[in-house]
Amino acid sequence: MTVQIQVTVHRLRLKIVGTSYEVIWGDPFTDENGFQYEIIEGALLPGDQITGKPVCNTTGDVGIHAIMLAYLNFPTYYDVELIPGTLTIYHRYITVQAHNLDKLQRYSDPIFTFDIISGSLAGNAAFRGLISREFGETPGVYAMNQGTLMLNTTNCILHFIPGTLTIRPHSLPYVVQASNINFGEPLSCSTLVKESGFDHLADGVLTWLHPETIVPIGRWPHEWQYTVDGEVMVQGWCNVVVSPTRAAVMNKPPETMTRSGLEPVDRNTEGLFLGWGVDIFSSLEEALEAVATGGEIFLYPGKYFSPEQGWLIDRDLTMFGMTDDFSEPVSLHGHIAIAGEQVFDVAIKSISLQSPSLEAGIKIDAPNADVYIVDSHLQSESTMLQIDDCQQLLLRNNTCVAKESWLITPEDWQWPVDWLQENDFWRE
Repeated sequence: MTVQIQVTVHRLRLKIVGTSYEVIWGDPFTDENGFQYEIIEGALLPGDQITGKPVCNTTGDVGIHAIMLAYLNFPTYYDVELIPGTLTIYHRYITVQAHNLDKLQRYSDPIFTFDIISGSLAGNAAFRGLISREFGETPGVYAMNQGTLMLNTTNCILHFIPGTLTIRPHSLPYVVQASNINFGEPLSCSTLVKESGFDHLADGVLTWLHPETIVPIGRWPHEWQYTVDGEVMVQGWCNVVVSPTRAAVMNKPPETMTRSGLEPVDRNTEGLFLGWGVDIFSSLEEALEAVATGGEIFLYPGKYFSPEQGWLIDRDLTMFGMTDDFSEPVSLHGHIAIAGEQVFDVAIKSISLQSPSLEAGIKIDAPNADVYIVDSHLQSESTMLQIDDCQQLLLRNNTCVAKESWLITPEDWQWPVDWLQENDFWRE
């Protein structure tokens, strides 16, 4: 006789719970073994094992994140209940304290710095922005506030402890003088000289704080610094006078100097970079004093006023008004004297000369000289040209205006008839 027995086979029950973790943002979540779990109900049969690992799909930001057990693998005869764990990530707190600093009145502010006194940076956290301070420059104590200083992640919370900036009044009169410069030259062309107040300091270097600055025409205060072995010891201010750039002098090598002939050479700005070199002057009288025999003076557009005795030309030269690329003329107010036995060759081109005094606008007393005046406007309140002595005078393409006489010459002096054809002569 056969007896049937019904057998119900139940799967083995397991209850597994994931381990929960609490960490500060930036700290590691787990050790090298990864996330863990625990069997809290049931047990594995001898020889059985669980494969796979718990997984937490998190970007690592602050919050509560599930540690999933769905990737664990069991033999099919187990009935498994999985309870996920959690990963809780808390904000990272960092406290910084600004340094208490000081400076002398009217000096540049020091760089505002700070220390981390609690917490630490971690992960990709970094500071950005700057500490600021209360506005003011009179002596006293000013609070330094957080300004734009912050951390580059919302996973960190920054606590800022303010500092102070103490502005001290000047106690020592550091006096510095600066040499004048011409417009267009940087501050580095102005020489600084210690006048007083530096005796107690070691030997150092006195420089402009911003030597590359181009300063407008006028008188301006700028900041200097005194350094010893690379360390800034003293800072201060002094005035620098910037004069308008007016006259450029180009001196040529002697072997290139020749007489001009009847036509002066056309010049352009490229010529400023040839020959023996170029010097810049803020007045025509300075240029006339500095130019070498056979040199050239290039006058920039603007008004030039002669000293009381006028401008003296006592050597060979070419004086050229740079008008081609400028709308403003080269306007000379005063009178010119060309004089001396060592003068052989003088050329004047493209200027406007206005002589308001009773002196002749241009007076020539140079017995060996050939004088060339071309492309110019000459105007005088009395006599425009007075010729006492010269070898030759060439006038071409000029406008000559005078109230009394446009020309006075010796009795035996013959003036070329083509002057009337090549120039305009007017009497007011």
